Amino acid sequence: MKFFTADWHINHKFILTAGKGRPFKSLEEMQETLIKKWNNKVSKGDDVYCLGDMFWSLNEYQIQKIMDKLNGKKHLITGNHDKLAPYVKSNRWVEITNYKEISEDNKKVVLTHFPIFEWQWFYNDSYHLYGHTHGTLNLAQYTLQRKRPNGNCWDVGVDNNNYEPVSFEEIKKKIDQNIEMLTMSK
Repeated sequence: MKFFTADWHINHKFILTAGKGRPFKSLEEMQETLIKKWNNKVSKGDDVYCLGDMFWSLNEYQIQKIMDKLNGKKHLITGNHDKLAPYVKSNRWVEITNYKEISEDNKKVVLTHFPIFEWQWFYNDSYHLYGHTHGTLNLAQYTLQRKRPNGNCWDVGVDNNNYEPVSFEEIKKKIDQNIEMLTMSK
């Protein structure tokens, strides 16, 4: 099974109060909760696509220690806060890239840290998963205004998904609900 997540910001004190804020009393509580929620959903054989900004100012040994606690095969799509040297040296990623295209349910899925207004295969019933916005941008609201709309986009960051990774099935349900809400509000 495949799961998606982004914007953990482990060790980033400012994240507790930034944007909408997070409901944790400390960075330690946040880290413990994120790891527990990850492992409650993800099995050892699952693939997890991490769409950037996972750690903040950690060295390769600190990253490796946290990664060793997480189930699954981890793929990193880098974000604006990801410093590659410690990530590469931590030696726990299946791959590290800044852009990834996969297929899910015979549909193309574009994975980036940043939201893209119009992505590869936009006009071919594809999907775009992103992070970076911490649940503050509903990209579908804009993509549905296109002459040929595509609302198949979702922020997979933890702030937007109950602080846990989400499966593609869960994402599709969230997208469908979002599109319905947006089209009803017109």
